[in-house]
Amino acid sequence: RSKVEFLQVVEFITEHAFLDRYPIKKGDTTLILGTLHPAKVENFELPFFYGNRNSLWKLFSKAFPEELQNPTDLSQVLNFLKRNGIAVSDVIRKGLRSKTRSGDADLKVLEYNTELTTGILQSQIKTVVCTGGNHPKGAFGIFTRKLLGRTYTVSNRHLIEGVKMSLDDRLLTVHAIPSPSGAANRGIAVSERFKSIK
Repeated sequence: RSKVEFLQVVEFITEHAFLDRYPIKKGDTTLILGTLHPAKVENFELPFFYGNRNSLWKLFSKAFPEELQNPTDLSQVLNFLKRNGIAVSDVIRKGLRSKTRSGDADLKVLEYNTELTTGILQSQIKTVVCTGGNHPKGAFGIFTRKLLGRTYTVSNRHLIEGVKMSLDDRLLTVHAIPSPSGAANRGIAVSERFKSIK
């Protein structure tokens, strides 16, 4: 007889740690929109959205070194965002994750961030940049399908260039870019398309 071993997958609830502390402000013009942070925010280098190791703020620091010298200093990141009219938010307030993963593929939504559209309308936001590409469980898919109630079938090229859509009387340009996570970067690095243009 062969032995069959079963791997028990433990699921646990992830409640958003930053949505209420850092709401969209009236003067914001651009929104960076993700899904839900990994469960263990206490391990983050920065106690903020995308505060984990290979963070979005390190990319911004490399792109704008004169504006953001230290991407692990929360006051510098917040000042950078304020100066540029950038808000950061997520489409999920509470979710169920597998203990073995922190990606969006196995994320089960328990509560959407339903206050998001109100925050956008009370601000000056006209540009929304969604992380996670065109994946249905990514920020673009959830934002358009679940929060706006619309379905868009568009190519990845059009998503990067931006899709025009309206929210009440507000015209938004919504982009979908690859996730800045380490897992996404590793996935891109081994993709045939990336290897062919590298």
